[in-house]
Amino acid sequence: MKELFFYEAHRCIKSKGFMLSVLLGTAIAVMHHWILRKPILPEWQTDYLYAFYPISFYSQWLGGERATSIGSYAPVFILLLACLPFSASLNNDYSSGIVNNLSASVSPTQYLAAKSAVTLLAGAFSGVLPYMVSMILNLCSYPLIPLDAAYPSSFMAPGILFYHVWCTHPFLYCLLYMFLISLYTGSVALFGMAMGRIVNRAYVIILLPMILIITISNLLQIAGLSAFIPISAFSPVQIFFSTYWTIPLWLVGLSSVSYALLKRKVIDSDAL
Repeated sequence: MKELFFYEAHRCIKSKGFMLSVLLGTAIAVMHHWILRKPILPEWQTDYLYAFYPISFYSQWLGGERATSIGSYAPVFILLLACLPFSASLNNDYSSGIVNNLSASVSPTQYLAAKSAVTLLAGAFSGVLPYMVSMILNLCSYPLIPLDAAYPSSFMAPGILFYHVWCTHPFLYCLLYMFLISLYTGSVALFGMAMGRIVNRAYVIILLPMILIITISNLLQIAGLSAFIPISAFSPVQIFFSTYWTIPLWLVGLSSVSYALLKRKVIDSDAL
């Protein structure tokens, strides 16, 4: 089992999708930082985003006060990054016949466990990478000025998840939310892999989770059910106060659908 896991991990790291995901994730963070650091007009500093507390690392990193449009759309970008490395690998194994070569030495459960673990870890890493790079870049450029609890920001306020952690230990807040983001993107990558047993095109497998989640988010917005929107729930700066229960809802939902599809299409089938 361990050998199979490392075999799949090696395939993932050597894949073009993994390298592309790393490059795109790094580019997102670098572009966000470059826009922040380039000269701007002084009056921009009086914008409402900066009216509550001085500019610091905590407001400028990719998950901060949405100082650039890149930061605003990052929760959408990471859905694509999560599926790039390895979500299409299961479908590729079936298409190429590799799965038949493995049937003599491993059980379907062992094969799927190793494949799922690598896919989840790859999606988690790819999704959180832009935030990690952004943290490193911003730590080199901005002071660590914590938010004063008496002056809530335009997005952070009492009632939002981890608000008190943000006020007292904002760096820990960043780490906590990166952990949540990694769980989210890992589950999205696993969902993409499961959908690969329904669709047969690799590029569709990579794009489908992002398209479905964005479509569901828009429908929920139209229906007035904003608290259900996953993109807001997993944004480090939350807009909606009632998103505590939305996070486990989406994590359990995506994982459950993935498990059901993979069990039916891989473990309970005769293909492996």
